[in-house]
Amino acid sequence: MNAERLHAIARALREEARETNYADLLEQLAAGLQAMVESPGQPEPQQQVSTARENLGSVLREAPSNDFSPGWEEALKEMGVYDLRGEPLLEDVETIIAENQITPNTAAEEIGQIRTRVVEFISVLDQALTAFEFLRIGGEELSAGEFEIGFMIPREQVDDELEKLGKEFVKLKRIILPFSEIVGESRPEIRVRSISSSEFQVFLESTPGTALVFFTALERVLAAYRTVLDIRLKHRELAESPDVPKEATDPLAQVASDLMDKKTREIAAELIEEFSKESEARNNELLTDLRLQLNALAERIDRGYNVEVRTGQLPETTEDEDAEDVDQLDSETRGAAETVLEGQKGIEYMNISGTPVLHLEQPEDDEDGAEEDEATIRSGS
Repeated sequence: MNAERLHAIARALREEARETNYADLLEQLAAGLQAMVESPGQPEPQQQVSTARENLGSVLREAPSNDFSPGWEEALKEMGVYDLRGEPLLEDVETIIAENQITPNTAAEEIGQIRTRVVEFISVLDQALTAFEFLRIGGEELSAGEFEIGFMIPREQVDDELEKLGKEFVKLKRIILPFSEIVGESRPEIRVRSISSSEFQVFLESTPGTALVFFTALERVLAAYRTVLDIRLKHRELAESPDVPKEATDPLAQVASDLMDKKTREIAAELIEEFSKESEARNNELLTDLRLQLNALAERIDRGYNVEVRTGQLPETTEDEDAEDVDQLDSETRGAAETVLEGQKGIEYMNISGTPVLHLEQPEDDEDGAEEDEATIRSGS
């Protein structure tokens, strides 16, 4: 990831730690458990544990980091701090208590170790934020009403080659363009917000309308893909067995592809019906393009790509007439943002590995005539 994105994540985590005070609640819980060891049968330590546990559970269940986008969640895993906040931390704490009800001394020790890690984590966040400020590295955050579409491209898919990566960026642009046309935005140029690594990641600016339709499509493609995951796993098991010939696994791959092809056809038709502002004649042409680009999106997910849509947090609605930032958001933008913010909670990176199973009809890859073809598509002729 780039430094600006890391800065934004660090700032969000530090604000969460300050507002929830969960490090102190962990200390109270560990102290209560230790007091139970030293004074068994006494009600006060048991009450201290119960209160600390309840308060800790409340703040961690409602922690803002639980609603981080899939890309930010993946960044936390890469940094090794995924389990030091929110629901993952609460799950670890509850597991420790459940497994050590008869041995509270063990629970006190293990929770004390977690608390030490959390304190070190918060200290590192303070140091990082100081360094970012000193080095004048800004935080890459989205304002209310701003949207971005992000793609994580596995390095092996482009062999770390610049030319292949450049061609892939063009293909990602072509995936997005029909979603813009559906909502009446023609086929605009797509601007890059940022690019980062270690895996290649590109984050693209988006209008509210395009973001909403693309996010809706992504949700449905991911839901459809989950229906073929079991087939993919069986295919992988058989393909890795030295006793199973390739001819025996090909039918499974075809079943998965047929199922996914049927789903992308249905999704394309649904999106046209629900969102298109184009004429009926143009919709017929768009339907084919949209289906092929949905196929391209599905195949990339099957090859280990991760895709996300993000938007800035919305300001709270208020009766105050001076709340200018609220008034500046029209109903369409606010509606798109609400849908993305709510929906991204259910989208997770799949971390798929192994041999891809999907083989779907793809958009034509005529690079020599790309500019001419795109101009023709943009004109709608």
